Order: sequence, then C-alpha cells, then structure tokens
Amino acid sequence: MNSIAILVARILLALIFLLSAFRQMKYRQGLEQEMAAHGMVCTPFFLGCAILIELTGGLSLILGYATLWGALELIAFTLAATFIYYRPHFRSR
Repeated sequence: MNSIAILVARILLALIFLLSAFRQMKYRQGLEQEMAAHGMVCTPFFLGCAILIELTGGLSLILGYATLWGALELIAFTLAATFIYYRPHFRSR
C-alpha cells in the first residue's frame, strides 16, 4: 500500500509540472510578453528552458528514472521562478 501511495503522489506532483509545460507551449507568445512585462530579458530562451525543465523533471518522476535529480531540478526551478517572477513584491516590503 505504501508504494502505491508514493507512486500516486509522484504522478500527481509530476502532473502539475507537465500540465504547466504544455500550457506554456500552447500560450508561448503571451507568456513571453508577460515575462517581459516583469522585466525579464531573453524571454524566448528562458521560457524554452522552463518548458524543458518542467518536462524532464515531471517525466523523471512519472517514469521513476532519476527521481531524486528530477525532484531537485523541479525544486530549484520553483525557487528560481518564484524569486524572479515575484521579485517586485519582495522589494516593496
């Protein structure tokens, strides 16, 4: 039972990132504009990196291959995206 719960948890966590990557691919143009509005430069490059990281990290969790590295990749991505995207909110306090 415990291994089934862990598998389900890994799949559900991975789906968050995989669905986000597919959404980013679908609405790429608008997301690049939104990223530029937040002061980011080289938005096509960084958006491509975000999609690649979310796909590889999510797939590693679902497939069970290099799950530690996939999880660490997703943690680093989430922290970096949070601090970059919400940077103006941190400065105003």
